[in-house]
Amino acid sequence: MEFLPGGAALLQLLQLLLLLLSIGRCCSTDPDRK
Repeated sequence: MEFLPGGAALLQLLQLLLLLLSIGRCCSTDPDRK
């Protein structure tokens, strides 16, 4: 199986997005941010 660099970058980006989303959801205690 060949590991394409583009695919790896995409996977890393997706993981980063998920992490940011989870962090934002946990820390979104601001009333303005609904």
